[in-house]
Amino acid sequence: MIERRVILGLVIAASLSACANIELPQGQEDRREFVQETTLPYREAYQIIAKQMRACYRVIGLFGNGYDVQADLDTAERSGRVELYHVGLNGASKPEDSIFSRTVTIKARERGSVVITTGTTPKYVYINHLAVASWLAGSDSCGVGTQPAK
Repeated sequence: MIERRVILGLVIAASLSACANIELPQGQEDRREFVQETTLPYREAYQIIAKQMRACYRVIGLFGNGYDVQADLDTAERSGRVELYHVGLNGASKPEDSIFSRTVTIKARERGSVVITTGTTPKYVYINHLAVASWLAGSDSCGVGTQPAK
């Protein structure tokens, strides 16, 4: 059991150190929402994002503590929602109680879809926004290597 705790700590430390060199665009340091459009239909975009969010951010450690991903598709509303949230001994925390919580909402458009990434900590929201863009472009990497062109 202690090994799982060590692994959880290492994964979180690696994730945080990878984020250190990413900076938010100037003037947007306090933004907690980033929007992007894709030509992919909402279902396809939702499936890609849900799969990658689980692969990259889901970390469950000792006694079920860690972060989990909940994904819901609403075909009537033509939208999907993928949420990263903290899980502790007392169950799931409110998203606003964790600096790591993020939600990605995918909504159908006439052509393609719009993807909205929100959360509590601007830098983590922005990094997730960049990761979503790379996933939708065909990457399955959990890291975000470079900043987008300004």
